[in-house]
Amino acid sequence: MEGNNFSSIKCSRKPKNVEAILIEQYPDEFLQGSIRVDALSKMNHLELLILWNVNCFGTLNGISNELRYLYWSKFPWMSLPPTFHPDQLVELIMRHSNIKRLWEGKKVLYVVGFYISLSRSKRKMLYVIFS
Repeated sequence: MEGNNFSSIKCSRKPKNVEAILIEQYPDEFLQGSIRVDALSKMNHLELLILWNVNCFGTLNGISNELRYLYWSKFPWMSLPPTFHPDQLVELIMRHSNIKRLWEGKKVLYVVGFYISLSRSKRKMLYVIFS
């Protein structure tokens, strides 16, 4: 993304109808731009979220429970929001992240063939139990 000077995900119209977001930066641009993620909590129909080498800040109160694919490198928080229910999630990739646990408490995953990658994450005290 050449010449990125974005500071937030702007959603002035209908953020709840957004189904996909893809934002990527080259590794050398990581600290040059950052996005505020507060608006993600309002996107109830988001099915695909890809944030690659994006410096994020703000409050992540929630993520769409309709997410099927979540790729978020350098995820800055220690866990996903407690209101997130990964019922539709098929793939979760959070490389180079600060994640310590995926979520608080127990979550039941009904998806067959669920894929998780947390490679090169800083905190790997992570337990996932599938039943």
